[in-house]
Amino acid sequence: MLTRNWQDVAESMVRSDAHFGTRDGALLRQRLCELVAADTLAVAASVPTLDLKPLQSHAGGFGVRLRSQLRLVLEIADPAIRLVGDGDVDLTKVGAIRILAIEECDEP
Repeated sequence: MLTRNWQDVAESMVRSDAHFGTRDGALLRQRLCELVAADTLAVAASVPTLDLKPLQSHAGGFGVRLRSQLRLVLEIADPAIRLVGDGDVDLTKVGAIRILAIEECDEP
């Protein structure tokens, strides 16, 4: 479900800790591994620790909580998946995502 580049970061404790710090690096690796294990975004949405939420600022975008005020921002990578009506998407059909950013946010 994730690209090889992000999988490399998730698998390398040295790389992720050097880039994000020990605490956030460990959280990032855990969340990425949880995303990799999910066959679809619907499965990922059912994992409580991911706290997957649609982003109002980005159609087809989602946020995954790493910790208070830090999130992983992703989007649907399959162009064939269309948003319906009010921006909802059938998460059972989303099998590929793209990581856009790791960002600070206002969420507690």
